[in-house]
Amino acid sequence: MTTCTRLTITMAAVILGGCAELEHHCEISGCTDEVDFERMDVHHLTALGSGGSDHTDNTVALCPACHSRVHRGIMNVKAALEKKLLEIRKRRARRSKTPKHRAR
Repeated sequence: MTTCTRLTITMAAVILGGCAELEHHCEISGCTDEVDFERMDVHHLTALGSGGSDHTDNTVALCPACHSRVHRGIMNVKAALEKKLLEIRKRRARRSKTPKHRAR
């Protein structure tokens, strides 16, 4: 299996797993562009090239418009979105540290 194929399979798993949980919604609160798209993009909070992983703790589902803004938006738009992405990461970190209750 080539690296490209492996990456495609991995990304498909992230997309299916993450977006199914979110019911195909953009994770940027207040996004009104998501209704224009049939699928969400996967954004890595820490880029793969910078040591990030495809794990759901490192990925967020964004509509293509928000995903484009994160990477190519004007500075104030990118900064606002990065702030929201950081809030999502912190919320997930808190949630993962919360002890799970055992069923009796």
